[in-house]
Amino acid sequence: MKEPSIKPDWQDLDFRRRATAPARREDHRSYFGVAVTIFLATALVYPWYAYLVNSYLIAREMNAAMQVVNSELERASQAMERQANASAQAAAASSLRRRVAGVSVRGTSIVQGQRVVVVTLGEASLAEAKTKICQQAARYFRQSLQGERLRIQASNGNRPARDAGAVICD
Repeated sequence: MKEPSIKPDWQDLDFRRRATAPARREDHRSYFGVAVTIFLATALVYPWYAYLVNSYLIAREMNAAMQVVNSELERASQAMERQANASAQAAAASSLRRRVAGVSVRGTSIVQGQRVVVVTLGEASLAEAKTKICQQAARYFRQSLQGERLRIQASNGNRPARDAGAVICD
């Protein structure tokens, strides 16, 4: 059997235009114009962008440096404060030793059953000189005065002694 041949009938064909027009071919000159525009825009914007970025980075570095400086200053301040406190304590101890060094017992007596001690206090207070007075009075009385109450008279040179109070020896 012989196959029927199909002969195209070109007259029945209908050519229609597309709904969208094909993209027209661009001219390379228009690409060059776009590239020049982008380049010029970048060249104009870049200095301000670079300035803003550098300003931000400098500010951040300055803040970091200030934090380091502040922490160093705080440490130095604390060290100076500790040194000042130690110096003040040493000066106070030295002053106390100097004042107590000027304390001396001038004489002792027993009046109506009470021990009386005549003392040159100098610049020291009675509380500061208590230990030294008790030690020297114990040598004068030649016995331990622990727990004993001593009546203290402050020496006034050639004038009569004045009452300075009482201490209980530890």
